[in-house]
Amino acid sequence: MKFSGFNTTTKIGIGTASPEAKLHVKGSEGLVLQSSSGGGDERWMFDSNGYQGYLGIGFSATSTPGTPKLVIKEDGNVGINTTAPSAILHIRSSGTARNVFYVAASDNSHLAGIYEESDGRGALNVRNAGGTATINLDSGNHSWFTGGNFGVGTASPAGTFHTV
Repeated sequence: MKFSGFNTTTKIGIGTASPEAKLHVKGSEGLVLQSSSGGGDERWMFDSNGYQGYLGIGFSATSTPGTPKLVIKEDGNVGINTTAPSAILHIRSSGTARNVFYVAASDNSHLAGIYEESDGRGALNVRNAGGTATINLDSGNHSWFTGGNFGVGTASPAGTFHTV
């Protein structure tokens, strides 16, 4: 079905006889957009899942998406890889021995990150311009600072370890 030549006051309803906007889609199965360009079969799913109070967005290159990968709750919390975000931004790891949160510079070099180790413990690292970790905070192993002088109570430490 192809539509063209509508004026600016026309409203189209799918699943409703009383559309409230230019395009109003109503149904219990969510909304799936599918593209078969480039030889793929990509699908985007938008699901309000009203009984759980969130808008979920999922993606699949092969079939209808299952559990949403991005969720916005009615309280404003946003979840990535979780349907139950418990903070303003809640990111759930999808497995061990991988970055959970990755910060890249404008040249795409690695600036910082939060990593889930193979045993499930967390580590946070900050890197210099060359990409070498200079600060590493590990919840179950060695933590270290190698980026220069370290100060406690001062913004300009005079030596390797300077306390005020």
